[in-house]
Parts: sequence; structure tokens; C-alpha cells
Amino acid sequence: MSARILIVDDDQGYRFSLRDYLAHLGYRITEAGSCAEARQILKSRELDLILLDLQLPDGDGLALLDEIAQMGDAVEVIMISGHGTIEKAVQAMQKGACDFVPKPGEMSDLVARIKKALELRGLKRRSAGRTDGFTPPIVGKSKQMTSCLEACRRLAQTDTTVLLLGETGTGKEILARYLHAVSPRRDGPFVAVSCANFTEQLIDDDLFGHESGAFTGAHKVKQGKVESADGGTLFLDEIGEMPYALQAKLLRFLEMHTYTRVGGVKERETDVRVVAATNRNLQAETKEGRFRPDLFFRLNVYSLYIPPLREWRESIPDLVGHFLSQMACKQSRNGFTITPEALERLMEYHWPGNVRELRNVIERATVISTDGTIGESDLPFLADDLKESPQGRYHEQLLEYQKQIILSALRECHGNRTEAAKRLGLHRTDFLRRIKNLGLQTHLPLQNKSTDS
Repeated sequence: MSARILIVDDDQGYRFSLRDYLAHLGYRITEAGSCAEARQILKSRELDLILLDLQLPDGDGLALLDEIAQMGDAVEVIMISGHGTIEKAVQAMQKGACDFVPKPGEMSDLVARIKKALELRGLKRRSAGRTDGFTPPIVGKSKQMTSCLEACRRLAQTDTTVLLLGETGTGKEILARYLHAVSPRRDGPFVAVSCANFTEQLIDDDLFGHESGAFTGAHKVKQGKVESADGGTLFLDEIGEMPYALQAKLLRFLEMHTYTRVGGVKERETDVRVVAATNRNLQAETKEGRFRPDLFFRLNVYSLYIPPLREWRESIPDLVGHFLSQMACKQSRNGFTITPEALERLMEYHWPGNVRELRNVIERATVISTDGTIGESDLPFLADDLKESPQGRYHEQLLEYQKQIILSALRECHGNRTEAAKRLGLHRTDFLRRIKNLGLQTHLPLQNKSTDS
């Protein structure tokens, strides 16, 4: 996408020649001959760079520079003037201009400065959400997970929308981060959004941001998640939890890659790769009328299934070794080992919470261990009745496992739901929904209201 440049100069001859020269180089040019014209354009269009004259017929370029800075658009500004002084140049730089160029001057010099300013803007927008040093997912001996990573590497070379499918705790966000880290967008931001946290009132503000004064309390411009993800990857987690009424707004963004901030009129563009994830059967949800078919088709360009941990048990020893190393670093310990009996117990367990639950169990065990060796006595969380049993139907057992895990976490956190949700790696909204769906409201331990929010 070619850069969008606004030229603000009352010298029509200079403005026209500059417009023609830059347009020939492939830039998208907009013009203004006054502060008033520039303000109208700033309200309605998104820009990457402004070439701003110091002296305009209806105002001071430095004053307009202040207004631009308050808009929060992260647009770069190069001041241009035929009457510039060192003092004015210093003032412009202090107010946020990235350069100060005298006119008339060599076009080649100005173009070089424009390229430098655009590189600076790109660097600023990429600085958030970097995945430098990202460690690839641990897959051990699993052929299924090895195939998943191979599919990710192939998909990473495209901008195709990807839908990650799998149970809670299977590592969908980790896989999304891996896809980003091996893609050409790796130097851009990775921005994760949990759709389970959205309400109709917050969707626009959280995703698309707002303008100053858009509503009570909106004292300054807020950049939304889609704007933060420009040049990188936008990860929409728990997409199946998004309320039906909000799905049309998301669909429009996915179709057009354009959006408008709350309280604004300017249609903005963003260059993002979208990866979504869910533990729901979205095809069934569409038939039940809980998910828009058009949104499902738009997301389901390529779907990738992540198997539950019970289907790749052969990699549990590798995962355990990885998590023990992590915990040793986290707790500043020399290292941890695990007995064959304890490892066998981990291999036998059904892992309804998948890799996330395994990591939590290992972390708790390392906290309990006094000598650095994890034994069976350090795994009280895996009660005998939670082991995989050949009796009983699969779904009934799975529901029972989920109930026990939630109740165990609540007991350990003295009833504090916020802390219990964090311990299980769940968003509080999702955690409370699971309590309700599993009918646990009357079985919960008393909570300390002074510590729960």
C-alpha cells in the first residue's frame, strides 16, 4: 500500500510541482492551501505523512502542528519553509515534527527525507507487540503436532485468514504467535484480542478506538486494537464467544480492512493479517443461529485443527522437561527432575485442560517440591478419580473433570474467582460463564469479597 501524503502550502506553483513529482513516484497525494483546508482533510482522511508549510494565509504552521499532535494519529510531519530560522526549526522538532526542510531545495533531497520519515513511522507502528526471540511450540514426537507446525509455516508465507480450532488449553494462541513469527510480518506487531470480553458497548472502542470527546470520559484519542496491529497480525481469540449483534461490525472490517473510530467520520485503513481461534463448532453454531454464516465463511478460508493433549501423549515427557526448565528459571532454582512414577502418572491423566493444565500442574508441583525432585506426592492435584477411566461416557467424564478443576482452583484461591481464573489461564468472563454452564453456583467455596473484583 503506497504512502498517503498531504501537502499543505499556499504557494500553488510549488505545491503543484511537488504533487506531480511525488505522484510520479507512486505516492498518494492530497493538497491543501490553508490551515482550514488541512483541518477538513485531517478529519476525513487517514495519512502517513504531512508536508507542512511554516507560514499559511490563515494561521501558523506550528499551531497546526500542535493540533495534529493532539489527534493521536501517529502521522509524521516534515515542516517546509522559505523563511525558516534555526529557532523555528528547533520549535518544530520540539512540537513533534520529524524534519525541517528549506524551500526551494533539491527534490532528491526532499524525497530522501520523505523516505526516512516513512521508515520512522513504520518503525514506531511496528514497535508494539514484537515477537522477537519467540520460541517455537514444543511438539516432541507427535506427528500430529509436527504436521500442524508444517501447515503454519506454509500458511505464514501468505496473508490468508486462518481459523484455529481446538479445545481450551491446546495452545491456539501459541500457534498463532508462531505463525506470525515465521511470516514476512514478523517485524510487525502481534496484537491479541479476546472476543469473550466484548459487549456491544465496548466492541467499537476496544477494537477501533475513539476520538477525543466521543463520549463522557473520552478526554483524549484512543488507538484501537486493529490500528495497533497495522503491518502485523491481529489474533481474535475465542471468536465463537462474540455476541451475535457485534458480528456484523467485525465482518465489515474483515471484508474491507477499513474502520472508523467511535465519534469520528474519517474512514481509516489498516494492513493486518487476521488469525481467529475458537473451541466451539462454528458450523453448528451457524445452524443454531448463534453465529453469522457470512462471518464463518469469511473466517474459514483455512482452518487448522489443534488436537487435544490426550491424542499426543507421547510428547508429554518433552513438554514436562520444557516446563520444568521454565519453572527453574522463573523461580531462580538450579533445576528440577521428575521421578518415573510421577511421569507415569502424568502420562495416565486425561488432561481435559490440555497443555495449559499440564503447565499449571508442573508449576504447582515445583512450588511444593522441597528437594527439586517431583514425585507422586507433589501431584495431589491429580486425584485418582480424575484419571482416565474406561467406564462412563466421554462427555460426562469431561464435564466432571472440568468441575473438579474449577472447584480445586477456587479452593486454592480461597474462593477468589479472579485469582482462580488467572491460575487456570482463563479470562474472568469465560471462567464465570463456565461456572454457570456447569451448574456450580451452589457448590462454590465462600469467596473473600475484599479481594475479588
